[in-house]
Amino acid sequence: METSAGPILRAFCEERLAVLEDETVAETRAFIQSFGAPYHQQVVTWFRQALTEQKEA
Repeated sequence: METSAGPILRAFCEERLAVLEDETVAETRAFIQSFGAPYHQQVVTWFRQALTEQKEA
């Protein structure tokens, strides 16, 4: 997976997933409250997809 700035790095994906998948983290609770649970799940799915694509490459 790439953005306009280039490929998303594996370490960044892992770091974001560690936070986003832990609903006890204040940042994650705030994200869900601000953007909703469906969008939260979509973002988690995007990061998982990015990791999968990196493993396949």
